[in-house]
Amino acid sequence: MTGPKDRVAAFAARHEVLHTESIGGHSRSVVQLSGGADADDVAAAGLSTEPTSLQQLVVAMSLQPTRPGTAAPSVDLEEVPR
Repeated sequence: MTGPKDRVAAFAARHEVLHTESIGGHSRSVVQLSGGADADDVAAAGLSTEPTSLQQLVVAMSLQPTRPGTAAPSVDLEEVPR
């Protein structure tokens, strides 16, 4: 969603924010809507929706820290002789 920075922040506070970019007073956020919210709710908040490409979604999700209550993925490394 895109729009004025304060409106984006207020709307995004009720959802899971994956990524936010801000320039001046304008923000764009990639959010996972919750509670049955949809594009009509975004428009009612005075914001615009736009499609998120798969590439943007993967980057946004990869920048997310580990969610509270979940364990960080374990990394088991094994030495391989050459």
